[in-house]
Parts: sequence; C-alpha cells; structure tokens
Amino acid sequence: MVSGRRFCASLLIACAVALGVGSGCDRQARSNTATPAAAQTKSATAPDALPTGNGPYDVLARTYSPYTSSDDPVGFPMKVRNLAKDNYYRFWRGSKELFYEWCKANVADWMADQEAYLRIHGDLHPGNMGLYHSKGKFGHHVAFGAVDFDDSARLPFQIELLQGVITMDLLARHRRVKMTDERVDQLIATLIDSYKTSLESDQTPTQMLEEDNWVGKLLKTAGRREYSSELTKYLSKDKKEFVSEIIDKDGRIKEVLRGLKGRAGFADAITDALLNSPDGKDVFKDADIRKKDVEDIARRTQLESAGSEGLHKYLVLLNHKKSPEGKLILYLKQVIPSSAERVGLIPKDARPPGQRSSEDMHDLSNPPAYFNSWCTWNGGSYRLSIKEPWSETMDGNDVNTFEDLKHMARIWGIVAGSAHRQGNQTIERIKSRLTPELTATLRERAAAYSTKTMKDFEQFRADSRTVEQIKRAEAGLRELESKAR
Repeated sequence: MVSGRRFCASLLIACAVALGVGSGCDRQARSNTATPAAAQTKSATAPDALPTGNGPYDVLARTYSPYTSSDDPVGFPMKVRNLAKDNYYRFWRGSKELFYEWCKANVADWMADQEAYLRIHGDLHPGNMGLYHSKGKFGHHVAFGAVDFDDSARLPFQIELLQGVITMDLLARHRRVKMTDERVDQLIATLIDSYKTSLESDQTPTQMLEEDNWVGKLLKTAGRREYSSELTKYLSKDKKEFVSEIIDKDGRIKEVLRGLKGRAGFADAITDALLNSPDGKDVFKDADIRKKDVEDIARRTQLESAGSEGLHKYLVLLNHKKSPEGKLILYLKQVIPSSAERVGLIPKDARPPGQRSSEDMHDLSNPPAYFNSWCTWNGGSYRLSIKEPWSETMDGNDVNTFEDLKHMARIWGIVAGSAHRQGNQTIERIKSRLTPELTATLRERAAAYSTKTMKDFEQFRADSRTVEQIKRAEAGLRELESKAR
C-alpha cells in the first residue's frame, strides 16, 4: 500500500526536521509540557515480573499489558474491567489471545496445511462488521464490510471460519436463543454456504447486501448524516476544543476525552504526511498546516470497549479551510502485534503493527477505505484515519430469534468470503477444503472452545488480580469524570 508507506516516511522525516530528533518523533526532547509521550508504550511491568501461569488472567497480562503504561489506571486495568463485565460473549470478543493460545495445541492439522494460509481478519464478529468511509470524494461514499483489522494475520482460512462458528454459538447463548443439534447444523451450513457464495462472487459486500434489511437500514441512515454532526458531538460550542465527555442516548458517559498540551512540532510533522496521502487530496490539497491550525489534542478513553481498551487513542482537531466544515478531526489509534503473534502461534510480522493493520485493511476491503494510513510516533505504532460519522458497526443485540442468528451468520459469511478473495488459486484451494469433514470439525472445535470460554470467563472474574485491577480502573474513571465535570 503505497499511500501508507509514504505517509509514515513523511511523518518520520517531518518530525525529525521539525524537532531535531531521530525517528520516533519524541516531542519530550523539546517540550516541558505534558505530552502523550509521558504515557506511551513502556512495559507495564518488568519482563521478569509478568505472570508465567496458564490461567486466563496470566495469559492476558503477559501478552497485552506490556503495551500499556504501568502507571495508567485506565490502561491495562481498564481492559481487565471491561473484559470482566457482563458476559462470556463480550469476554470472547476481547480475549482473542486465549483463543490463539488454545490453537497451538488444538488446530495443529490446520496449521500444518500451508496451502490453506492467507491473510485473515483475525477477529471477525458483528462489532467488527459494518459501514466504513470508502474511497472517493470525502463524505460521499460509504461501504459495508469488515472493519478494525488490528488482529489481521497470515493464518489458515479454517481458523477464521472457526471463529465465526464460535461467535454465533456464544451469541446464541448470550441472546438466549434456544439451540438444538439440528439448529447448530443449519447455522453452520448457512455460514459456510454464504461464505462460499461470496468467495466465488465478483460483487462487493455492499452490493451483495444492500437489499438486506439490517445492512440496508445502516446504509440508508448513514446517507443522511453530515460531517458537521461529528463536530457537534465532539467539539465545544465554539468548536475550538474537544468536549470532556461523550454521553450516550441514555445519559451515561460513553467516552472521556483528556486534553493534552505540547502541540509544538505536530503541525510540521503532519503537513507533508497529509499531502502525501492520495486518498485525501480532495480535502488536503494545498494544505499549509501551521502550529496554530492544530487547535486541540485529546486522549480518548472508551468506557465500554473490550478489544483495544488501555491502548493509546488520540483525537486531533485541525482548523483547515479546505475541509468541508473548516474543521477536521484526525484519529490516531495505537496498534500492537496481532494476538496470534503475541502468543507465539505465528512469527512477528516484519511490518510495524500500524502499517500491517492499515495495509491489510486496504488489501482485504472491497472497496478500500478512504484515508487509511499509519505512522510510528513516540515509540508506538498507529493507524491514522479521519474521525467521521458514517462508520457504524452491527449489533449482536439485534439477534432475538434463531432466524436472526442465521441472518447474522449469512452476513458474516459474505463479509469473510469477500476478504478471502485473494487470487484464483487461493480461492480454489479454499473451495477444495470446504468438505463435510471440515464442517464436522468446525462444529466439534467450536463447541469445545465455547465451553472453554465460559469457564475462562468465570475463572477470570474470580481471580483476585482481576478484582484489584477493576478497583484501580474504577478509581481512575471516577477521577477522570470528576475532572471532566
């Protein structure tokens, strides 16, 4: 993906020139003010202090906490809090490290099948399927497909299918949908049939699903949104700074935004980067971003996110006359090595995680996303995009009946099949393996892992270390909320 590589190179060069430092863009070298670097990707604990056990808390702390800050109560403690909340379906979605650790001993036959390997999404569930801003003129094109490629990896396609069956099984349990042996067979058949249909199609997921009730409703609703709605949601009345809280429709705090100082050098760092992003030239052409154009920077904490919570996420407000509303919000999301890499199931990808996520999203999405880029900044790897109002994901809570569950499985199969269209030879190798034997194996392994997930969830919640981390997170949230008010 040329645009991503050019973006990162431009950003690193611009940082070095503007700040007089080496790669990594560490702004602390020139500033005494508080900066994001103060809370960047230091190891949460010393390597020899990381837990060595095989329990769910041990695995998650060992593979996730080193990418968070040890002194941040809404870092790893927030991840723990959100995983322990509610139910095992949520726990499954946010604990893929446990799944890939389990795969080491339980899918050895698939892992040995070299011709089954391709780039997979790695974490495909309803919350990672939805609308995204696609290529074309800013604000004019929305597509449906997979989103959030933080766990993308090169793995056998069977692992993606297994995750799909596990997701539907746990979603059925969560939504109290009664399942029988016959219904399980129907569900798996629906998922695989739609997957194969999509694999063989030349249509985009949007084209295949635009008449679907759920997807069609999302597309229709998104078409009525204006970019100004995002600015109204995230900015103060004078639109010069971020608000401190985002409130949901029920009056509960959904996000907390913490303002950051230290804007010096950031404008110079992004000027060339924005100009070198072909996807965004209709917005950024002739841009001359100066220090005063960067009006505000905030760290974003999402209170109910289970997947990437505790990692660093930043919103950057630009005053830029070429953008549709004269203002633009950029979103930098920290990306770490995929779960499969972190547990040692597969070797580390040679690319920085942000680059891997961005490029895989570009390659596996049809059509590609608009302004999808990456950078290495302050020791962390980030994906960079525009914060906009058109992206929206599916909701597992829409499933109330068995027919709803089959409906969701059909959508899952279409999205996965589209992402796996990675050349005619790859498609033929996949199709040759879609046998009754694979269906039986998927059923057996999904049942085994679903049972394990429920046990892991209860063990995780009962762990005294989990209880302590939840206390830390809750105390940190109370402090943040009191400051916000």
